[in-house]
Amino acid sequence: MSFQAVQKKQAPTTAPQPRAAAPQGVVPPTAKAKPLQPTTPSPGFVREPDGSPRYQLDATQLKKARAWYVANAAQYTPNVIAQLQVSLKEQATGKLTDSFLQAVAYWQSGFDLMAAAGRGTQVGNVEHGGYLPTGVLTPEQVSRLFPSGLAKPTQIAKYATNVEELIAMWNTIGGYDGRRRALYAVLEQQLEAVGVIVPKFNLGNLSPGTMGTYDSSGHELRINSEFLRRPQPTPLDIREFLSTLYHEARHAEQAFMVARLLYGNGLKTDDIYKQTRINPTLLKAAAAKPIRADSPAGIVANEWYQSKYGALAAQRSQTMSDLNTNRMTIASVEQSLAAIETRRKTLEQQLQSGKLPAAEKTRVKNDLDLLAKQARDMNNLLTELNQTDAVNYQNYRNIPGERDAWDVEGAASTYYYRHLEK
Repeated sequence: MSFQAVQKKQAPTTAPQPRAAAPQGVVPPTAKAKPLQPTTPSPGFVREPDGSPRYQLDATQLKKARAWYVANAAQYTPNVIAQLQVSLKEQATGKLTDSFLQAVAYWQSGFDLMAAAGRGTQVGNVEHGGYLPTGVLTPEQVSRLFPSGLAKPTQIAKYATNVEELIAMWNTIGGYDGRRRALYAVLEQQLEAVGVIVPKFNLGNLSPGTMGTYDSSGHELRINSEFLRRPQPTPLDIREFLSTLYHEARHAEQAFMVARLLYGNGLKTDDIYKQTRINPTLLKAAAAKPIRADSPAGIVANEWYQSKYGALAAQRSQTMSDLNTNRMTIASVEQSLAAIETRRKTLEQQLQSGKLPAAEKTRVKNDLDLLAKQARDMNNLLTELNQTDAVNYQNYRNIPGERDAWDVEGAASTYYYRHLEK
């Protein structure tokens, strides 16, 4: 089996006017620290009478789009606008022309989001294959125009192909140790190909259903060793396991990009470490590759930074807390329902035995009626909790770093179904 890594391509060159920034937003050594601000939310989109998105922007939408770029001018500088225009095959003026804003809307509506993320854009009960046409390129959408690292189509294709090679060998590769070595080889080559220091791999017992996790403070990717010991996992199980690890590897790349952004913004190592607790080895590597906040790469990294460490960190923590707390409550209610069912069966057996005195039968029947009411109440509560869980889970998936990691995982799965499924 070959695990030859795909080399990174050179960053696209930008138009001569206005003068383009260095590739990937590399910052000059004279940069000074400036407060990083979160990108403001995208304005809504224009709807047709049937509720579907209107692809031709009207005067009101064009005005909203211009106002958005002005509000985020510290990131979306004329130089960045020029780079976006080049990507959209527009004249690189660096100005917010109607032609540019409309070109954004056309790109948004025509973009193959399924290939890039394994999902579409939901509007009510309808899922659109692209983005909603707003004229505004959010950080997420900038990352699509300038895909980098593990999100690059070439890397996703290589990983998906490697996964299928590994699946074919999984049961004959040498048991636990052979699977471990082959798994490391795939992940190492992927991360080395995109210039990210390979994290420590720690095999161990994780909670049921958890295939892997990434910890930026230790720069450590923890892998559930139980899966490597399974005697005959299905190809689907192996594919999902390896997709999860690609998701976690993307988190490592996100931490690296955040560190590069903070160095590019003028922060020193001690300040970055105090704020993020990112592993010193990863920080040292990032210090050699700083990126500007006013660059495509910086715009993308800033969204991850703001969500985990910056202005939106409290919101992220609350989202995670809501999800976990509600799920703990669900588990508690399910345990209570199981106890009620056990008690109900015991009482039913007592009634069916025919050995109970009349008075005792009455008591048992009353107890059964009470248990039935408790079970109904518990099931109603469980329905509400599961509805809340669906909302909480979607909020979790919308956290920028999670959305991005789920998207690269989804892109790998989509590549398999489009190109490799036999």
